[in-house]
Amino acid sequence: MEKNNKIEIRISGMSCTGCENRVENVLKNIENVESVNANYNTGIVEIETNNIKDLDMDMIKETLEDLGYDILEVL
Repeated sequence: MEKNNKIEIRISGMSCTGCENRVENVLKNIENVESVNANYNTGIVEIETNNIKDLDMDMIKETLEDLGYDILEVL
C-alpha cells in the first residue's frame, strides 16, 4: 500500500494492549478502512485505506473520541 493511503493519528489515553485492540476492532469497521494498527507506547493509530479521499476522517475522529481518547494531531 502506498504511503499516501495511510493516515496516522496521535491520540492520548491508550494505556495497554487492550486499548490497542479496542481501537483497532472498532475503527476497522468504518467504511473504506482497510487496516488499523494502534500502538499504546507511541499513542499512534495508523489507518490504511485503498482510497484516501473517500475516508471519513470526521467519523474516525468522532469514533476515537466516543471511545474516550483525545485527538492530539493528525500526522
